Parts: sequence; structure tokens; C-alpha cells
Amino acid sequence: MWQAAAAEFVQWFMDTSCEDCTRSMTAAHPGHFLIQVLPDGKQEVIEPTGGSPLPTRLLVDHDDTSTLAAPPAPGTDARAAGVALSGKSVPIGGVRHEFRDVPGDFRARLCVEFPKTTLPRSLWVPTTLSPVLGCGFGVTM
Repeated sequence: MWQAAAAEFVQWFMDTSCEDCTRSMTAAHPGHFLIQVLPDGKQEVIEPTGGSPLPTRLLVDHDDTSTLAAPPAPGTDARAAGVALSGKSVPIGGVRHEFRDVPGDFRARLCVEFPKTTLPRSLWVPTTLSPVLGCGFGVTM
């Protein structure tokens, strides 16, 4: 179990020099084929998405939150949020993972926004995917 403050967890999650992070994140959830932070700071993810049996490659740009539909939560101590891009740099969704410190622990609010082309509108999923996302982070939900 993670024993750190929210900001420390996000720093670890976004660390481009962590040699073990790719193995840890991939092992944390069987759906991850790959999850790693690239030298430019974008996070590369290869996993099945949108019910597809085939994996999708996307890049999360944590420097851009311009197209996210989910509003930031008040009282958040740390966040990893960004627009998900296709290999051609076209926005296809996004993430807004937010963390709040509580005494001796932290809590996570994990949101994924799916591509507008797969659903009638961009979908903000703060609850139904949280156990899956929590597993991916290795967080006790």
C-alpha cells in the first residue's frame, strides 16, 4: 500500500527517470500493455479502450487540459490531468485524476473522458471505472 502524500504519488507517477515505473504500472493492471512517461513529459498508454478487444495507443499531454469536460474538484492537493492524443496529435479524450490528502493517507478521484466519436458526448466517468483505475494505480479504493 502506498504510504505517501498525494503530491508525492503524482510526482512518482509522472517521473520520467523512474526505471521501475513502467514495469510497476504495467503489472498493476492486466489491461495495460504499456504505460510510461516519455522524455517530453507525455504519458504513453497502450491498452484496450472503448470496449475494443484491440489495444489503442494514446499519449496524454499533462500540459494541456483545454478540452477536458470534467471540472477540477475543489480541495485537490495534487492532480495528473491532461488531454489524450492520437498518434497524429488529435485530441481523443482525456484524464483528470485528482488526489486529496487525508490524515495518514490520500484519496483519489479518477476520471476518464472517452472520445466524442464513440459516444453521443464526451463522457466523464468518476465512479464506474474508479475500481479499474484504482487497480491500475495500485490504490486501495
